[in-house]
Amino acid sequence: MTRPGFAALVRKTRQSTGLLPRSDVLYIDKRVVVINKPPGLVSQASSKEDDQLKKFLCEIQTRHKLDGPLFPVHRLDKPTSGCLLLARSTDMARDLSRQFQQRKIDKQYFALVHSTPQALPGTSGVISQALQLRDGYVSKGQASDPACITGWELVASANKLSLLRLNLLTGHKHQIRFHLAKVLNAPILGERLYSQMAPIRCAPKDRLFLHSSYVAMERFKSAGPNKRYKLGIRSPMPPEFFKVCSHIGIDISPENRRGGVFIDDLPAEDMENMDGVWMPRDM
Repeated sequence: MTRPGFAALVRKTRQSTGLLPRSDVLYIDKRVVVINKPPGLVSQASSKEDDQLKKFLCEIQTRHKLDGPLFPVHRLDKPTSGCLLLARSTDMARDLSRQFQQRKIDKQYFALVHSTPQALPGTSGVISQALQLRDGYVSKGQASDPACITGWELVASANKLSLLRLNLLTGHKHQIRFHLAKVLNAPILGERLYSQMAPIRCAPKDRLFLHSSYVAMERFKSAGPNKRYKLGIRSPMPPEFFKVCSHIGIDISPENRRGGVFIDDLPAEDMENMDGVWMPRDM
């Protein structure tokens, strides 16, 4: 649970080095933590990688003086960065798992892709393609398999690259990566599994340009006329994303550069009256 002086304590404890970047945690309240997952970290570990994930979560608990364990309730692919939701109790983990199953959690991503507006089938759309997983790779599923659904919207385009905003309406390993590369024919910059597109000079060769930019969940107030509300957390645009976009001439809005906390899709201007803490403001 957040406490008096918590934000000041955070400023003093961010100086150590380790797995966590400076913007390791985006938001904390008494029920959830939203971390800014770095690329390269697994979020649903196998036995081989379990120690790395445990060390990451342990460092978060220690650095931010959190009581009790943290429970991952969804996953991001290893090379994907951005918002990763953690529950602070088993009860909250069950509640969030229920919301994921009922599609009440909003999940938005940004992707830089190899495509031009002329090559896309419009400025927005929905990809509905069943997928199957075999030996760690995804391929098209059978007609009888449940559809995997990804909504997409063109944000901007320049120099044969486009910035897409994506809404993940179902969850399947490599869903966005496969849908964009094999269905939309717009592979993500840095994609190696499902595309052979050449890298560009201004982008790191080992970076997949897919970022979990926003996650929103259903919450309840203890008092007031409208007790049910949507709590949304937006991650700041990663520096390497911003650098490439600036280099090729794509403007990033201030909202997406900064990130922030949102209540029912509106910016939460007065964080002092909320139970949570937006961490990047104290960096």
